[in-house]
This record gives sequence, C-alpha cells and structure tokens, in this order.
Amino acid sequence: MKNRTWDPPPLGRLRILRARSAHPQAKPPANGAETVGSAFWDYYVTKGDIVSRFLSKRSFYRWSALFSTCALLLLCLAQTSAIAQTNADVTALFQEARTIATQLNRDAATMESFTRSNLSWQSHSAQIKLIKEHINKAGSILSQMQAVRADAKPWHQDAIDGITPTLKQLAANTESIIDALNQNPKWLRDPTYIQYLKSNQQLASDLSAAVGNVVDYDNTKTKMEELHGKLGESKLEQ
Repeated sequence: MKNRTWDPPPLGRLRILRARSAHPQAKPPANGAETVGSAFWDYYVTKGDIVSRFLSKRSFYRWSALFSTCALLLLCLAQTSAIAQTNADVTALFQEARTIATQLNRDAATMESFTRSNLSWQSHSAQIKLIKEHINKAGSILSQMQAVRADAKPWHQDAIDGITPTLKQLAANTESIIDALNQNPKWLRDPTYIQYLKSNQQLASDLSAAVGNVVDYDNTKTKMEELHGKLGESKLEQ
C-alpha cells in the first residue's frame, strides 16, 4: 500500500479559500470535494467566528462596565468638589455675617444708650435706619446660607437654624420702633419704647455672639486639621 502524502491544493482552490476568509458567507468549492483547506475552514474559521462574537460581547460588556465605573467616579468627584466648595462658601458667608453682626450689635447698643440721654427723635430715627440697613444685609446673607444649608456642615446647619429666629425677632422689633417714631416722635420716654430698644440691644448681642462662635470654631478646626496633617507628615518621615 502506497504511503499517501498531502499535496497542497491547486492555486485555484487557494484563491477560493482566501475569498472565503474575506467573505464568511462564501460557499465551499463547487465540486464538493473534501480538502484539507475546506476542512480547516469548516472547523477553525466557523468556530473562530463564534468565539470572536463571544469575545466581542464580553469585550463590549467589559468596556461598558469600565465606562460606567469611570462615569460614577467622575460624578462622585464632582459631588465631593461641589460639597467642598459649598462648605467654603458657607464659611465665607459666616465671616461676612460676623462683620455685619458686630456693626449691628454696636449700633443697637448705641441706640439703647439714647434712653439715658436727651437726644432728639431725629437722632433716634437716624440710628434706627442704620440698624435696619444692617438687618437687611444680615438677612441677605442668611438667605444665601439657607439656599445651601442642605450641603453645609452639621454645625453650620445648626448655626443657621439658631440665628434665623433671632434675626427675625430683631427685624420685628426694629419695625416696631420705626412705627412708634413715625406715629409719635415724643414717645421716646415711654416704657414700651424703651423696652424695645433694650430688647433690640440684647438680640443684636446674641446674634453677634452666635455668629462669632461659629467663625471661631471654623478657625480652630482649620488649625487643628493643619496640625494633624503636619503630625502625620512627621510620622511618615520618621
């Protein structure tokens, strides 16, 4: 029995195989002869097409998961950055409010001292208008705080909630004083009017103290965080 050897397919068959590789839907040779080339195509190329499709789906899901993770990470970073910016803005608002509250406290104390002098009603009127301007500025700052309260730090939220009723009462008292002066300028010695001035001075003092405590706490906390960071760096160096 003669040893059978495999002869490479003729040039024409090679062209068909190449065409099938380029076009997966191409048909096998017309003569239907089983050749090594066509067997290779039927097994490896067809199976390889299934595997490639499977790998393509896996790659799609893998890339989709990667893109989703990156998007989520970017969203978290953006939210963290936004919250950090909000906290910085609230801290700056409290510092601005401290300046206004200090001026308001000083002006209210000055007007309360009018009860122990013989100043005219015009002096009372000028002073209460100045107080009203400071109250309006404080109210504007408070409105900005309330707009970002949900993202503020816990102690900032508590402080905002605490100063809100104080400022509202201070505004109401101030309006009562203005009404009293408009209705009767000679009402300067009336016990009710004097009580309004004393109440205004106390409320302004409470507001100034509350806002000042928040600013002092922020400053102290910032210094403690800086010292903690330096301590951590020194430990790493050791």
